[in-house]
Amino acid sequence: MDSTTVEAARDAACLANYLPNRSGETRQRGAVAVMFAVLLPLIIVCYGLALDLGRVYSRKAEMQAIAGSAAIAAAKKLNGTKAGIENAITAAGHVLQGGGDNTDAIYWPKYGYVNTMVWSDAAIMFSKTADGSTGWLSAESAKQAPRGLAFVKVDTSALDKSYGAVDMLFAPVSSSFATVNVSHTAVAGRGSINVTPFGICAMDAAFTRRKNVLTDTTYDELVEYGFRRGVGYNLMKLNPNGSVAGRNYLIDPVALSGSGSPNNLSLTTVTPYVCTGTMAVPRLIGEKVTVQSGFPLASLVNQLNSRLDIYTNGCDAATTPPGTNVKQYTANSSLGWMSPKPPTTSQTAASQTITRDGVTMLQTKADQDPPNNLTTTDTGVLWAYAKAVPWSAYTPGVPEPEGGYEPFETKQVTWDKLYGSSVLLAPTGSNYPSPTPSASITSPPALARRPGVANRRVLNVPILDCATMSGSTATVLAVGRFFMTVQATTSAISAEFAGATSEVQAGGPVELVQ
Repeated sequence: MDSTTVEAARDAACLANYLPNRSGETRQRGAVAVMFAVLLPLIIVCYGLALDLGRVYSRKAEMQAIAGSAAIAAAKKLNGTKAGIENAITAAGHVLQGGGDNTDAIYWPKYGYVNTMVWSDAAIMFSKTADGSTGWLSAESAKQAPRGLAFVKVDTSALDKSYGAVDMLFAPVSSSFATVNVSHTAVAGRGSINVTPFGICAMDAAFTRRKNVLTDTTYDELVEYGFRRGVGYNLMKLNPNGSVAGRNYLIDPVALSGSGSPNNLSLTTVTPYVCTGTMAVPRLIGEKVTVQSGFPLASLVNQLNSRLDIYTNGCDAATTPPGTNVKQYTANSSLGWMSPKPPTTSQTAASQTITRDGVTMLQTKADQDPPNNLTTTDTGVLWAYAKAVPWSAYTPGVPEPEGGYEPFETKQVTWDKLYGSSVLLAPTGSNYPSPTPSASITSPPALARRPGVANRRVLNVPILDCATMSGSTATVLAVGRFFMTVQATTSAISAEFAGATSEVQAGGPVELVQ
């Protein structure tokens, strides 16, 4: 074979390798088309399933938001009374269909993106515990036994069934998948309460008592568990059944009676709670607590004084800031509204032993029944934070308004009737007590710790039923508000009574627990 023939054969072979195999390519294109045709239904199903599952997820999120919002709104209203239960139910309803502060329909929750809902009381239940270990009560049952109920459960499955029903568009290959029903259950309540683990005895078994001004009933005064609003007390020197030593108690801040540990009363455990003025329990009024006789004031005085911007070997200012007003209302110094000013030794009302109904008591001279003709030595500092309240402001069975009772007018005739003509009210102007900073009335904390927290120096103190106390267990009758007029010492907590507060007012933040 000559060279020309060889080259021609080689060129033909190269050309054959270069040109595509059109019959093979045609066969490959056909395979892809077949595969696409086979997979197309599955692709459509997956796409449709993704859309359906997305709609289910969205509806679940809507139900979760509804349940959580309603549970939180309701839990904020609980106060251990029938009215509290009713207010809780109303608040939950307002979340869904408006009312109260929620009047603009544009902000009402929707299902299916655009549809509004109607509330049903069947969706809400109440319990004493977050896990429902004490049982869940229906709305009607809770109204009959409201005491101690601190947690709310909202279950959207008890609302109209259409709210949680999602009609499947692509997934219903069988009737069982034609509609998916979703719901959500939320539980909300307070995990803590803003109450200091320091207890004192009720000086009177009655929640309220009328202190009569014999010559003018207009000035009859409201007294709560033996305490007069606007009067200062040494909380370490009160005893409803004794004449020498005061009765006071350290309270387990972590658990109610029967569920705690002896270590809960150790200083290591208690100290942070005294700093914050809190207890890690959701409710207190009407409950039994574990107590230890003799509050260890010498060991905890610095913790109490953090409220007045004192942080010597005490609390952390970052987590337990001082009050917005840390001025000390010291007898015989800064009391521009009293004349004459009480002597230095009369920061609080003077102690006195009396016998009432055959029982010897250690109380104060300011607690005597009128006419008493007191002097400022007897009364100590008056009205630094709170004013006396007329008996007529109180209605049995009706909680105190959130803004407080309307007090007596700030004028001399009031003090003449309540304390005697020797205790004079100096001219103070119309802004007494002043709610705004003033060089003569309030003082801010140190610059590095400003602005502080309003009312931090108001101690919420459990008032105990000492008459029925058994061993280390006591029942909490109420929570009293006591304004620290000056720093505590190792022997005295000088504080002015400002009334009994509700668990709503003293409660910690409401949280979702489920």
